[in-house]
Amino acid sequence: MVIRTGLARKPWTNYKTSNHIIAYLDILGAKDMICNDNNFDFLNHLNMFMEDAIEESGGGIFPKEEEIYIKIFSDNILLAIELKEDDKQREHKIAILFNTVANIYNEILRYGYLMRGAIVEGEFFHNDIIVYGKSLVKAVQLEENVAKYPRILVKIEVNNPNNLYYLMKDSDG
Repeated sequence: MVIRTGLARKPWTNYKTSNHIIAYLDILGAKDMICNDNNFDFLNHLNMFMEDAIEESGGGIFPKEEEIYIKIFSDNILLAIELKEDDKQREHKIAILFNTVANIYNEILRYGYLMRGAIVEGEFFHNDIIVYGKSLVKAVQLEENVAKYPRILVKIEVNNPNNLYYLMKDSDG
């Protein structure tokens, strides 16, 4: 039995956020598809999209320093890669995330679904239970309030000009 003691109880953890590049993606119209998915077709398509996209991005086997965190909840997909201070693999990690997001987008589009989202850099934490951080809040706000159309917004600093071929500036900046 657990006895609640009001404010006398203190957390035993000491979690902290760290710098990550994250992608928050939303499949448009999926709420209706989920609610009407009597044969679980959309559920199985969603699983297939992710398996295919990850396979095309390197088989889901990333070197330890480039481990990608993936969480799917309802019609949302979250991907994150930690970017350490003075990370020598920074541009490579950004390219991995961009490539994975592009593969997911292409897989979903191939089956007639649309998606929008945002890629941002900032403070983030995850474990088996919690996803948390300012960057996640920012990505969700961008996806909901700015993206508006099927597209992926990018709000990060890309130091290597060769990586700019991934990006196009839209009419709204």
